[in-house]
Amino acid sequence: MADIEEDGDAPYGMVYDVLVKEECRGCGAGEALLQTAIAWLRERGVSGIYLESGKNNHAAHRFFEKRGFAIAKKYPSFYFPVIFVYSRRNCANYIGTIV
Repeated sequence: MADIEEDGDAPYGMVYDVLVKEECRGCGAGEALLQTAIAWLRERGVSGIYLESGKNNHAAHRFFEKRGFAIAKKYPSFYFPVIFVYSRRNCANYIGTIV
């Protein structure tokens, strides 16, 4: 679900596939998944994290933005017309509760 990447600068975290079945949304599963990934990255000293979301995944956009992520860039991809790349520069200070 998360990995550490490097591009010549400081290592950064990538969060992959925060997926929750529609009927399970709103019960804290997505929050628990995201916090687990952030905690794993924080334990490894990563301070910035990124994730991607499809252009029309508005529920995911709201979910990530409520948790301090902001759109860093948009680009076309093979699978989607546009991918939104979200970033959060300080996962060390992420505070929340796991349900």
